[in-house]
Amino acid sequence: MAWVYAEPDNEVDRGVWRVSGYADGFAALTHRDLLIPGSVQTSETAGARREQVVAGDERGRVREQLDGSARLLLESACADSRAECTVELMALVCKPFGAQAAAIMLDMPAADVQRLEDDARVVWRDAAMARRPGASAEALRATAALANAFGADAVHKVQAFVALTYSLPALLGNVFAQLLEYPVSSRQWRDHPRQIVEELLRVAGPAKVVYRVVDDVARLDQTGIERGDVVAIDLESANHDSHVFPEPLQLNLARETTPHVAFGWTPHACLGAGAIRLALGSVVGAWMTTFGREMVRWTWRTEADDTLVTMRRMQRVDVTCV
Repeated sequence: MAWVYAEPDNEVDRGVWRVSGYADGFAALTHRDLLIPGSVQTSETAGARREQVVAGDERGRVREQLDGSARLLLESACADSRAECTVELMALVCKPFGAQAAAIMLDMPAADVQRLEDDARVVWRDAAMARRPGASAEALRATAALANAFGADAVHKVQAFVALTYSLPALLGNVFAQLLEYPVSSRQWRDHPRQIVEELLRVAGPAKVVYRVVDDVARLDQTGIERGDVVAIDLESANHDSHVFPEPLQLNLARETTPHVAFGWTPHACLGAGAIRLALGSVVGAWMTTFGREMVRWTWRTEADDTLVTMRRMQRVDVTCV
């Protein structure tokens, strides 16, 4: 693996080893001596337990409720845009759908979701702004408050709640910007729904960087590296590596089966990957019958949030019917 060492901005911390590109990023994600800092390691058992939110007998019910939520939000927004109004998709669709998805998947009353959203925002924003591992005192307080609210299996429920209420809306804003720029036809969606969801995750996934900590240097072929050093893996550059994904910004349903790394990779992959995939499929399906209809034309304006370090999202995705 080819790593680049970035010097620290103070005299206390060591620098950060940065890994970019698909081949090196994938190797780093799957290396057993690079651990998730300060977190529960993802095992197959833990992953399977978390996936029960969207698996088994409940999957059909959850999918039906997600489909209905996405359809109502997008139909309302689409109707407003046809009345010559500019529709703010981040505010009117992305954020409300994230809250509704959390209520559906975690079986929570809407009032509880609303009550806990401020703590989730603190946790998500702190992680999104982090230049190295570790949480602020405010984020630790908010995490403890969420854990206290969820009780049993709190670690996984807190992760899921933060992902659904904040990472999912970030993903949806990126996806809407992508679909406006590179539309998908109804026939393509009908014939290739899974490929489209995976390509959208590759192109528009919100995670830019994930951090790992070196556990054992003996199996790492890197000069100067020490146990405890921080490694920053650039997921965005891996998923947009033109050597692996030609014309990486475009959706290409004929791509070979090289997997994206929007959720990281086993053994430390995102525990909520199945839930996010399910929610995204519901939203894209609703998009195809509203803003994605071929006979309707739109003008749009996007504004990215350039303040974030480890995540990417749109501040605004505003759409008007022509």
